[in-house]
Amino acid sequence: LLRMTVSLSNLSDLARKRVAVAAYYFVPGVVFASWASRIPDVKQMLHLSNGQLGTVLFAIPIGQLLMMAFSGILVSRFGSKKMLVLYVLVLFCIGSSTTVFHLILSLIAFGMMANLMNIATNTQACLVEKMYGRNIMSSFHGLWSLGGFSGGIIGAIFANTLLPIDVHF
Repeated sequence: LLRMTVSLSNLSDLARKRVAVAAYYFVPGVVFASWASRIPDVKQMLHLSNGQLGTVLFAIPIGQLLMMAFSGILVSRFGSKKMLVLYVLVLFCIGSSTTVFHLILSLIAFGMMANLMNIATNTQACLVEKMYGRNIMSSFHGLWSLGGFSGGIIGAIFANTLLPIDVHF
């Protein structure tokens, strides 16, 4: 086991890092649940059948698979911060999609960014966990779920108030 002696000055820095990584888990949970909560509205807006919607949604794992081989390289080269920003920005692309083709492209990008986001967040979490010298990974993953819960509530409220998807996202 890694032994660490943490002075009070390091503790605040370490706590700050833990909060930052926690945000890296919470925000993607909100983003994903925001998208998921508005899928019925996207289906209706683009006049998709259930089969068409299922086919369109298949774009997300395609994007994830396309990015899998490059995620580690890109996160190492450009850093984790940019991955969070890109993931959130892709949500705006989904919300402004007015055709099935644009939605498919946006969902492929969403899957790609989700893969990048997973690598970036888990990399940062491993580093902070190593600094702590004990297992704290489950608390980070719990924050993704809490973000998902929060995003689901926000999405339900916005869907019930008929807030346009692009404004919500």
